[in-house]
Amino acid sequence: LIGGNSKTICTLKAADCTLRVFYQRLPEVFAENSRYRVLLSEYGLGEKLRRPDIVLSFQKGGQMTYYIVEIKRSMRRSYLVDGAYKLLGYLKDFEGIRDENQTLKGFLIGWKGIRPMKYKAGKEVQLFTWESINDGLAELLALPWGPRP
Repeated sequence: LIGGNSKTICTLKAADCTLRVFYQRLPEVFAENSRYRVLLSEYGLGEKLRRPDIVLSFQKGGQMTYYIVEIKRSMRRSYLVDGAYKLLGYLKDFEGIRDENQTLKGFLIGWKGIRPMKYKAGKEVQLFTWESINDGLAELLALPWGPRP
């Protein structure tokens, strides 16, 4: 599944909600709305955009919610902090997709070293460990129609 030509590695449908999973690829709307693509190109750093580890897109009717997921298999504080800043950079780079019908949020998942917190639907950025992500994802996926904006 991973490494094929498809942009998505998985599409799941339940009721009237569709979940698409992107691995090391971007939804087209991200590439079209990159804030930093031109800047990187002007300095010769390439046309290709940096890609998050995973992007989850939930669609219900005309509403879309995107989750950028960055994974750091480390418990080193400096690596986790760098991962958090990388996630924040992605959110800023692709903030142009936000409108009344599209929401953008982020997850950082680290091995250990992140204070455990419960999933909170209204937060833009959430940090988890391998031990706490199951509860966070279960909460996210248990919402009656998918994630709330």
